[in-house]
Amino acid sequence: SYSVNEVLDAIKMPKKAKDILNAYWCYLGAHCDDLSFLHYSSMVIRYITRGAAMPKSRSHEISLAMVERIRELGGDVWFNTEAVKIKTGADGGVEGVVLKNGEEIQTRHVIANCSPHIVYGKMMDKVDERIVKETNARKFAGRGFSMFLGLNKSADELGITNHNYFLYDTMDTAKQYDLMKTIESNEVQATVCLNRAYPECSPEGTTMMYFTTLYISDDWANVKPEDYFKVKDYVANKMIDRFEQDTGCKIRDSIEEISVAT
Repeated sequence: SYSVNEVLDAIKMPKKAKDILNAYWCYLGAHCDDLSFLHYSSMVIRYITRGAAMPKSRSHEISLAMVERIRELGGDVWFNTEAVKIKTGADGGVEGVVLKNGEEIQTRHVIANCSPHIVYGKMMDKVDERIVKETNARKFAGRGFSMFLGLNKSADELGITNHNYFLYDTMDTAKQYDLMKTIESNEVQATVCLNRAYPECSPEGTTMMYFTTLYISDDWANVKPEDYFKVKDYVANKMIDRFEQDTGCKIRDSIEEISVAT
């Protein structure tokens, strides 16, 4: 039940080692004064002992493999088929799902990959009051911002030597967490050069990179719709400038393709 920092301090982990070990906190979206040592350490030890793997066709390849295996085992996968209602019985248990076209599917089990507010607020008629209270008590976790770059030079030409970069302002994770609450003060990025893990991911003489950060509060809700694209460009430029400044790699002049998503 202890936090990451409580355990590392208790075993007298040297500060430099602590800073290195804590670098991955942004993967789990909570700072190390709050983050469970059990959850965090299980992630880090697996990374150290088993290494990492990457599908050649990126994450979509995992989805395609799951579809293939489900069908091999006799299951069905329906695309572009919206479920609009989850039916429950007198005992409160799930009895079926209603599709947008009115078709009903009988089932006792549903996995809904969407917000609990949508499931309990729109898709179900009978919901236990305790569940409603638990759902309303939830806070949003970090919200992501991603930028993807296609560059017309190789990673060697650009001077990019690593697969993964974590660029922080401070190794005090609680302070860094607070700085990530606003668009103005968030300078953090976790940046990947895909070619350093899989050189053939793009044609010879080119490079693929992606940049990610988290916003810990809902500051994007303060952006007016007419300013949305301007603010996205502001953050994208800030990320490119920070990467160039911290690594010495000049990438801006080599960008051929750019895509930014919140």
